[in-house]
Amino acid sequence: MLNKDWRLKDAPIELVNRYMQIFSLSEIEARLLASRGIEEDDLANFLDPKLRNLMPNPYHLLDMEKAVCRATQAIAEGQKICIFGDYDVDGATSSALLKKFFYSIGSDVEVYIPDRMKEGYGPSPAAMVKLYEKGIKLVITVDCGAMSYSAIDAANKLNLDVIVIDHHICSDILPNAYAIINPNRLDETTEYKYLAAVGVSFLFSIAVTTQLKKDDFFKQKNITEPNLLEYLDIVALGTVCDVMPLVGLNRAFVKQGLKMMAQRKNIGLKALSDIASIDSMPSCYHLGFVLGPRINAGGRVGESYLGSNLLSTNCEIEAQDLAKKLEDFNLQRRAIEAGIIEEAVKLAAMQAQDSCIMVSGKWHPGVIGIIAGRIKELFHKPVAVVSVIDGIGKASCRSVYGVDFGRTLAEAKLRNLIEVGGGHAMAAGFTCKEESLMQLKEFLEQEFNKYQDKIEANRICEYDLEITSNGMSIELFNKINTLSPFGNGNNEPIVKIDGLFVLKAYIVGEKHINCLLVADRNAYKGKAVRAIAFNTVGTEIENILLSPKAESFSAIGQVKLQHRHGDIHPQLVISDLVMNEIA
Repeated sequence: MLNKDWRLKDAPIELVNRYMQIFSLSEIEARLLASRGIEEDDLANFLDPKLRNLMPNPYHLLDMEKAVCRATQAIAEGQKICIFGDYDVDGATSSALLKKFFYSIGSDVEVYIPDRMKEGYGPSPAAMVKLYEKGIKLVITVDCGAMSYSAIDAANKLNLDVIVIDHHICSDILPNAYAIINPNRLDETTEYKYLAAVGVSFLFSIAVTTQLKKDDFFKQKNITEPNLLEYLDIVALGTVCDVMPLVGLNRAFVKQGLKMMAQRKNIGLKALSDIASIDSMPSCYHLGFVLGPRINAGGRVGESYLGSNLLSTNCEIEAQDLAKKLEDFNLQRRAIEAGIIEEAVKLAAMQAQDSCIMVSGKWHPGVIGIIAGRIKELFHKPVAVVSVIDGIGKASCRSVYGVDFGRTLAEAKLRNLIEVGGGHAMAAGFTCKEESLMQLKEFLEQEFNKYQDKIEANRICEYDLEITSNGMSIELFNKINTLSPFGNGNNEPIVKIDGLFVLKAYIVGEKHINCLLVADRNAYKGKAVRAIAFNTVGTEIENILLSPKAESFSAIGQVKLQHRHGDIHPQLVISDLVMNEIA
């Protein structure tokens, strides 16, 4: 129903049998691992990722030693430090982590998060002047700064040192910062290019702590060494919400971070979890789709610093107040988004045959990233959604696998088609003049045409398992969950159930469809499958699930556990339907 080509993911039977024998796995677990290409030597770390096995020496990163020396000097001399962060979740978690770290060792530190609407992304010369006038001696940028040439030049003129901690793709010419720690520097050889900025910030904290121990700082100041493991909950949050691959070290960050989050030690996260009604063991779903959007809401439509303040506060009353504000801003964000999405999708449909989609309007810039993601999922193409205000276009871009939007924008910048721009392969952004949009669209079309085969390949989707309606069980969920945490690079397994009919279906929450599916329309043989199809009212899926004429179909989706009134049962979250026949 969603114009996808569904295929069963291949799992070599020899490997399945080997994994079952050597690691005492069930056939389902072994098949899932074999189909993901997990090598035998990596299997133990994949199934049980521990930091002590996966943590690198932080000093292997370029400029880490130089940055640590400058930071420890600032600590020893009592210099005022500013953490300058981005307004998204990675920026909020990175800045909160470093604030908590520096506070724990008695340093004078403050956080600066720019206003998305008034100041835009990253540090500016004006911001550097403000910090200098406040007596700041050291600025540490997190999740930004890798391309902030003018701001860092302005800081240098003020004798204000800047350490950049970032993970965005860099140019071959770097800003003239005191130090730049970025696994995606072009001259960097690290294997840890998949880290979010919060992951890099965590490594920086480890390196600084190590140096302070060598300097006998904690003994001399009679200060307890900070337990950095307590920060893993916000490391996990930033990693998942920035859609970083859940492989290697990131997998350990998230696995251990979820355990830490379950202890509810971070007062801000506890308050936000309560207001979002999270009453079960936290998962990547909660990070990416429940907590993340609320933290992001401050930067999108409200006050950009709220997320960082929430994650770093030690006051329960302040935490509850900040969580309530973020909840209110998230409701505003959803209302704004609902008013834009229909118009944007109609414009996108007119470009459905193009190699990329670019739509623009006088839209709120705080929600265009979400709109871009929705359009990408609908059309399976690279997408740029542009907010045009006073002749200036600000865009959020989302790409498909195999097409690097960030590098394409770097080329567009070299051709003066955009004023600023860059980002990741899958998510990027730019600013340009309104009159340049048509020429930029032609350039993107020309560039992405080179990747037409890769773009088309994104319509091919794979499911992991074929099961029967009787196979839906808590035991199946537990076997699938052996591979958690799930996210980018380790997607949650998808199952396919053939030969289903609708026994009962009804709309819930205005946009979703709850249903009972059975393998025999007339005889109610076997177990009914409880299922839900989110955001499907008004789509072809609604026409099938609510139609008395619908014949047999296959349901494709993910197996979840639903907790209701003390009862726990498996539920299929429907991703798509494949019709066998319509009467």
